[in-house]
Amino acid sequence: MSHADLTLRASTGPQSITFTARVTDDLMGTQQVYFYLTRPDGNTGPVQLGTMISGTPLDGVYQAVLTVLAGSPSGAWKIYVDKRDAVGNSAVSIGSSDGNMYDAGGNTIGPGRISNG
Repeated sequence: MSHADLTLRASTGPQSITFTARVTDDLMGTQQVYFYLTRPDGNTGPVQLGTMISGTPLDGVYQAVLTVLAGSPSGAWKIYVDKRDAVGNSAVSIGSSDGNMYDAGGNTIGPGRISNG
């Protein structure tokens, strides 16, 4: 499975990154979507609760803006999306450089879009 790596250089100032992902849950509906980054050293970086910008809890598009602060380590940061449904089930997806999101087993689960903003 390929992981999406963002190469960040935040030594001169903060960098904001916009995450957009389509999230589906055909049974209970999605209740929360968290977007987060892990730093090059493996520690968790910024975390943000996503906002549904279109669709429904069963099939919606969620977005969040994360800011990496000045002085944060440079290098490859990994992108994750954590979906939680109405009964507390959780599924973590990993962004890929091909524009898709993958589950932990490497299965394509849909498009994901990342942009510096």
